[in-house]
Amino acid sequence: MTQSYFQASDWLEETEIEHTELVIDLINKRRELNISQKELAEKANIDQGQLSRIERLESTPTLKTISKLARALDSKLQLS
Repeated sequence: MTQSYFQASDWLEETEIEHTELVIDLINKRRELNISQKELAEKANIDQGQLSRIERLESTPTLKTISKLARALDSKLQLS
């Protein structure tokens, strides 16, 4: 039997934390630039309702959507 170094619940919890941090960064950047959800959604070519759900943590954005939002915020998606 193979030893497991982590459990699925550990991974999910960490993923949820990272998702929350990403959304907080998104909201802070949007507010820093003083733009509305509607303006950001238009710049990113996504639906304003979708952006609202992302910001309320009711929806997990795809990598494509995150990239669109980053470009619309004059930011880069960077892994560290």
